[in-house]
Amino acid sequence: MENNERSSNERPPVVFVPGVITPAAVSYASLLETLGGEIQPIVKELEVYAGDAPPIDYGLELEIEGVQRTADAAGLRSFHLIGYSAGGGVSLAFTARYPERVRSLALIEPAWSGNDFWTPEERAELDRVVTLPPDERMRAFFRFQITPRCGAAALSRPAAALDGQAACRR
Repeated sequence: MENNERSSNERPPVVFVPGVITPAAVSYASLLETLGGEIQPIVKELEVYAGDAPPIDYGLELEIEGVQRTADAAGLRSFHLIGYSAGGGVSLAFTARYPERVRSLALIEPAWSGNDFWTPEERAELDRVVTLPPDERMRAFFRFQITPRCGAAALSRPAAALDGQAACRR
């Protein structure tokens, strides 16, 4: 339809954006199964996973552009947008920049602290964490998120050393 309005037989387009740790297919499997054929799902992975390593200029801007490219490639002028965790932050930022494209926005545990303030050591550690096998990734990511921000040396502390520390948290 030229005006992108819903007809009685059109399934509404919904773009799904996951968090950093869990792929979209895993994050949204149950929801997609429940919704069945009622929607036109567009499952979009984060741009951080587009190549073998995160781009040097990786950040929120790149993710916003990725949502736009995905919608454009699907021929969508407007769509419903669902974001989980970091994907929630991306979805919120996309909606703020392109409100005319978003029919509705659903955020599930949205998070985005950005990475402009990270040290090179912290960026390198996150790059390492996202390349771990799935069975190791969540534990390492959680540890990365709760590591006190007292310098790069904190990233190499054993998990037991983090117990009870509240100073220098993210």
